[in-house]
Amino acid sequence: MPRGDGTGPMGKGPGTGRGLGRGRSRFFQEPVNRVSPPQRQITIKQQKAIVDKEKCTGCGICVNQCPINAISINETAKIDKTKCTGCGICVAACPVKAIRLG
Repeated sequence: MPRGDGTGPMGKGPGTGRGLGRGRSRFFQEPVNRVSPPQRQITIKQQKAIVDKEKCTGCGICVNQCPINAISINETAKIDKTKCTGCGICVAACPVKAIRLG
């Protein structure tokens, strides 16, 4: 039975039989210095909500759903492009599908 002091079975040296001996595990490898390929820059165009004024009925559901108050209603919905974050909540809320992201 092991003594708990790091000696392995049959009194052999420290770590024998436990993978903790002097040598390193065969699964451990030193890091290799490799030159990574140049990274490509990805540009993501922020989408904003767009209202189709012919479809919009002016119901105001989108106004109540917008978390940042970027939508107002005159006769149809009007979206303030400077405030709109493109979250899409208004798109999902519109019952006549008059709002889309683009």
